[in-house]
Amino acid sequence: MNIESAFEKLAPTGWSQIFPLSPIERAKRFVVPLEEDLTSVALAKALIADVVSGRQTNAGVRWRYSGTNEKKAACFDLAATFYHACFCAMRDIVQSQEPSIVDMWPCVVFDYTSKCHDTCRSLKKKRLPRRNAAIRTFYPPWHFGCNSYVSDSNQRPSRDFSLSINPASMQYYHNPIDVLVSQGLIRDFPGVDFAGHAAEICDLGIIEEGLTRS
Repeated sequence: MNIESAFEKLAPTGWSQIFPLSPIERAKRFVVPLEEDLTSVALAKALIADVVSGRQTNAGVRWRYSGTNEKKAACFDLAATFYHACFCAMRDIVQSQEPSIVDMWPCVVFDYTSKCHDTCRSLKKKRLPRRNAAIRTFYPPWHFGCNSYVSDSNQRPSRDFSLSINPASMQYYHNPIDVLVSQGLIRDFPGVDFAGHAAEICDLGIIEEGLTRS
């Protein structure tokens, strides 16, 4: 199995359908798809949880899972990088709701550093208000190796934001907090109500309502 194709768009299961899977099935599908040994799967997930939380560095723990196996090391790197980026996104989402930040930079603008998935690129230069509920879903990274990012903006939001999103691709986007919760990689974080999170993808109605209020 090719690592990149296994991770592309987090296929074949969208995040909205991940809860029915067992922890082992989740880990094997979205952490180490090349791994069959359940002990190794559990080890990889535990090590990635340490990387996500900042208790360990990726380079410091990778060898405990992969040894000298380059394919396993590459697989671990992709997963650890993605989930750590989701943690950073969660932190940024919480901090960006501070009133002083919202007043100075009322919007975020989407962009990417290099070639990314078509769905990511469709949001290039689109601006979304920080107070829009949809920002929790439309906050990269959205897939392994995602090169999308957001920047601060004091310009008006894009009125065509929802029109730039293909409804068929909605499961491709996901809430980074839900991703971490569904994988059991983090249990608490200041300012986040984990009990209120379920891996449900927000729909276009939330986006349009938020833009109308803004």
